[in-house]
Order: sequence, then C-alpha cells, then structure tokens
Amino acid sequence: LMASVAKLRTMGAEERKARVELAAAFRLAAHFGWDDHVATHMSARLPDDDYARLVRQADALNADDASHGARHLRAQTMRARDWQRVNEQRTRLRWDWHRFFQRFDFLLMPIMPTTAFAHDHAPFEQRRITIDGVQHPYFMQTFWAGLPGVALLPSTVIPAGAGPDGLPIGVQIVGPAWADLGTIQLAQRLEAAGFAFSAPAGFD
Repeated sequence: LMASVAKLRTMGAEERKARVELAAAFRLAAHFGWDDHVATHMSARLPDDDYARLVRQADALNADDASHGARHLRAQTMRARDWQRVNEQRTRLRWDWHRFFQRFDFLLMPIMPTTAFAHDHAPFEQRRITIDGVQHPYFMQTFWAGLPGVALLPSTVIPAGAGPDGLPIGVQIVGPAWADLGTIQLAQRLEAAGFAFSAPAGFD
C-alpha cells in the first residue's frame, strides 16, 4: 500500500497526521465493536437452522468471555435493542467520516490483510486465517473491507501489484457518502496511470 501511495505523490504533513489519526481510529473501532454491524449484515443471510445454531452458541457463552470469537458471535446474533445502540454509534462514526472527507477527497487503504489464501474446509467457526505468521479467526479478513462498509461509504478496489508470493494485492479507494462515481472515476484514472491488473504466473 505504501509503495502505491509513493507512486502518487510524496506524503505531506497533513496527510501524515491524518494517517496517524486513522490508525488510532481503526484500533478504537475494533476495540469498541463499532464494526459489529458487519457481522449482523452477514448473519442475516444465513439459513434459519444455521442462525439458530449461532444463537444457541451465543447464549451458552460465559458472560466474561471477551475473546474475538465470542464478541463476533454476539454481534452476529445481537437483539434489536443492541442493534439500535450500535446503529447510533454508526451514525456518529458516519459524521466523523464526513468531517474527514471535508479535508481529503479520497482515502487509500488495504482491502484484505493477505493475498489469496488456501481454501479451508473446516466448519466455519473453526476456520483460521494466517496474517504475518499468526493465526486469526476467519472473519478477520473482513476487517479492512468492513471499515468503510459499516459507515455506508463507497469503495472501489484496484490492483496494486503483487506480493512476495507473486499473488496480486488490491487497494481500495474509499470516498465520502454517495460519491460512488468519484471512486470509480479515480480508479479509471489510476488504471490509465499504470495500476492495471497483471495475471500471476500460470494464469495468463
């Protein structure tokens, strides 16, 4: 990601300050569960039997279990009252983004924490993803995509070269609310500037 940004322009003082603020905001979002709405959106499409199983698992959790898996399970099965509470937090988060985009036109950020990963056919709640050599819950891969998504912001993904494993890396262009055409137009300009897809070896 940093290599992609360096190709666009040298980082200025205001941009550097914004990056520090965003890094802190992302940690706070994860810590306080502001991205819980992402889990509710995904669980809403589960078959009834699968959702009922999640509810039973959530109800069986210890009250003091604050692990990532437990928090995610509670978010997937939250009650309407809890959803309203989280939705109020999301509204405040959207206003924070609104203020951010009064200073900047767009934001570039990762779309996934890894390049393409091997399929895991274990039961869904047992699946893991390896990030920087450390095992994490499978749903951690939705973190970067979920940050703009939970705030209902438009995001367009562009290719940004290949990782050390030769697999392609994507970067998302995030824009202010209702600026979908803006992120798409910027993606088109970046593609013309050289940010175009190149198939990995063996997939030509």
